[in-house]
Amino acid sequence: MKGAEIDGNRVYTEFSRSTYHSNSLFVGNLSSRTSELSLVRTFYGASSASIIRKQTGESKGFGFVTFNSFEAAKAVADVMNGVKMDGNKLYIEPEKNYSSDTLLVENLSLETSETSLQRAFDGAIDVSILCRSGNGESKRSAFVQYGSIEAAVLAINAMRGLEMDGKKLNIHFKHPKTKIRF
Repeated sequence: MKGAEIDGNRVYTEFSRSTYHSNSLFVGNLSSRTSELSLVRTFYGASSASIIRKQTGESKGFGFVTFNSFEAAKAVADVMNGVKMDGNKLYIEPEKNYSSDTLLVENLSLETSETSLQRAFDGAIDVSILCRSGNGESKRSAFVQYGSIEAAVLAINAMRGLEMDGKKLNIHFKHPKTKIRF
C-alpha cells in the first residue's frame, strides 16, 4: 500500500534492513474491541501479537504483531497500513529499533523477582527491576541487558508475548533517552 492515501494524506512505509532488525510491526489506532487473537488472524502469517494495556487491562490503542521473518513483516505492512479493523484505520510501521542491547520489560507482577527474570531471559548479563524511591515497591518494569544488540534482537523476537507470574509482558527495546520517574 505504498503511497496510499488515508484521510487526505499520502502514507509510505519504508523498510531498511540496516536499520530494521525486528520481525515485528507497530500497529497503532487499535479499537478497544481489538484482541491479540483478532490481530493474529487479521495479519496473515503473524506468529504472535501483543496489545499494550494499562494496569486496568484497558487497551492503550496500540500493539505489536510479530512474524517469522523480516520479509513477512514487510510484505504485510505494505498491504495492511490504513486498513480498517474494528472500525478504526490502522497505522502500521516497523517496530523502532533503537540499537540498544537493553530491553524494557513492562507489566511485571509484583511477585516477579530479578532471579525469575534472569531465568526467563536466558543469556542476559544484567536484570534490574525498577523500584519507587522511598518504599522500594516495584514499578512493575525492569531493564534486561544483553551483551550485544544482536542478542537483544534475538531475545525480543523470541520473548514477545511471554506470560510470567500470570501477567502478559510488554517487551520493547530501551530507548537511549528513557527517563525513569520515581
